[in-house]
Amino acid sequence: DAKNASAVVSLCSDHLKQFIDDPDQNLKYLGLVGFVELMKSHPKAVIEHKEPVLLCLADEDVTIRTRALELLAGMITRKSL
Repeated sequence: DAKNASAVVSLCSDHLKQFIDDPDQNLKYLGLVGFVELMKSHPKAVIEHKEPVLLCLADEDVTIRTRALELLAGMITRKSL
């Protein structure tokens, strides 16, 4: 039901944030890829984690920076500009 789906999405986004916060580059990348996929169906859940995504723009790994930019581009709306 919808109530459980919301809880599952929230749990998923919280776990993906933990991946992004991890110093392991592979986990960070997987977290960003997961957020890209989650953004397609639940953008509000991803937007709540904008700050850690912004921090990924300063990462030394170009693939992490690219995924972060991809996510941020999906977060931009007329309201947020």
